[in-house]
Amino acid sequence: MNRNVYNLADKLASEHCLTLDEYLTIITEYDSKSAEYLAEKAVSEKQKYYGNSVFIRGLIEISNVCRNDCYYCGIRRS
Repeated sequence: MNRNVYNLADKLASEHCLTLDEYLTIITEYDSKSAEYLAEKAVSEKQKYYGNSVFIRGLIEISNVCRNDCYYCGIRRS
C-alpha cells in the first residue's frame, strides 16, 4: 500500500488539481491496492456529478462535405 498515492488521490479529489510531479508520482508509484483506491475515488466523483445517468453524444453525417477543418476528422475541409 503506497500512502503517497493515497494522499495524492485525496488531494486530487478535494482540490481538483495536482502538480506535474504529483501526477508523475501517482503514475510511477501506484500498485494494485492504490489503483483500486483511485478507481473508488473516480467512481465517487462521477456519482457526485452525474449519478447513474448515461450521456450519449453522436454525430450524424449528411454528406462528406464540411466547412470546418478539424484535425481529428476524416471529412474535414482540407
